[in-house]
Amino acid sequence: MRVVPRTLPPALLACLAAVAMLTPAAAGAATMLSASATRSASPTSIVSSLNIKETVALNALLPASIRSSGTLTIATDPEAPPYESYNANNTVLVGGDIDLATAIAEVLGLKPKFTAISFAGIIPAIESGRFNLGISAMGDTPAREAQVTFVDYSTDGNALIVKAGNPENIKSMADLCGKTVAVLQGSVMLGLVQAQNNSCTKKITASVFASQSSAYLAVAAGRADATITDAAVASNFIATQKNLKLQVLTFHTYGEGYNAIPMQKANLALVLCVQQALMRLMMNGDYHTILSAWNMAAGGVKWPTVNDGLRFNQPTG
Repeated sequence: MRVVPRTLPPALLACLAAVAMLTPAAAGAATMLSASATRSASPTSIVSSLNIKETVALNALLPASIRSSGTLTIATDPEAPPYESYNANNTVLVGGDIDLATAIAEVLGLKPKFTAISFAGIIPAIESGRFNLGISAMGDTPAREAQVTFVDYSTDGNALIVKAGNPENIKSMADLCGKTVAVLQGSVMLGLVQAQNNSCTKKITASVFASQSSAYLAVAAGRADATITDAAVASNFIATQKNLKLQVLTFHTYGEGYNAIPMQKANLALVLCVQQALMRLMMNGDYHTILSAWNMAAGGVKWPTVNDGLRFNQPTG
């Protein structure tokens, strides 16, 4: 797996040369996470137990404005546990993504500052400079790479969710033809539905929502026949919201791809620093510990890539 694509901008290649001494000696030394990794529910952050140390050399490479502020500003949509959500009191952001971004910030010698916004608003907010980066189980797609630069940190596929008992007998994406499907605005899942529609004689009606929770409710209320979302998110939601009487069709997933951290295309120094911070967390085992604590270890990668979305070539809605 490549650390960076061959088409990486020259400016970032120069930065990589400047920190060659910081890069672990061999990518092959990293441990590949497997589906058999320890899985446990974690209701609160585990970062404080990891004793993460600042890498001073990486802090020195940060853009001056970020380094002087001492803060890493992060946009997220807290609608996707176990990646990100609010705790039971609806006051604190928790999840695997939240812990991972917090750990990255600590390696860089910064304090994370999270802001909850809609999923569709994350990339525009990054482009405008409102936030340094986003983390929200966002897929790295070729279309999105035209807007932002991604550091890829895990993988996952998407699963169909229907009413309990599957009254419409939906078994695959092909069975969505002629039905109403609730999907998240601006998501890979919307792109998957649109791609499937090209093969349908009787077209899918895509009912688009600003939040995934609204899509679940549409299915539960009978206003949609199915929804599709990240498989880990779907399984977590169904397990904790049994009153909605929904089920995940676990026999197949669709549109596997990277979860990735978007940053401004021009902010190459920050891209490098985030990738390097992730490398350190992977090499010392903290990455594995975080993903395992949030039941996300099956999607772990052995190395963080940059703009590697073409490998999976996910669509974007």
